[in-house]
Amino acid sequence: MKKRIFTLVAAMAAVVLMAACSGSKNDRTYTIKGNVPEAVTAKYIYIYDMSTGMPQAIDSAEIKDHKFTFKGEAPDTVAVLALHPGSIEEYPAVAW
Repeated sequence: MKKRIFTLVAAMAAVVLMAACSGSKNDRTYTIKGNVPEAVTAKYIYIYDMSTGMPQAIDSAEIKDHKFTFKGEAPDTVAVLALHPGSIEEYPAVAW
């Protein structure tokens, strides 16, 4: 069940990230909004940098009413990123 939740969140994240990157060249700000299934009871969702070989949390957002929003400014380079509900310790079954 948790593996399916992660797959759903990861697929949603890929679509949302592509949409968030479609702004003008000078506008590097982004907003990522999403929903998590009711089965997810985590209080936070994290963006992990996956390019280092060891997942490293680089941002988090609070989950309220099964919704979350990330806002920020995009870096100059894009890394391999993943969204993960709760910490890896809290939800190890959905870790990579």
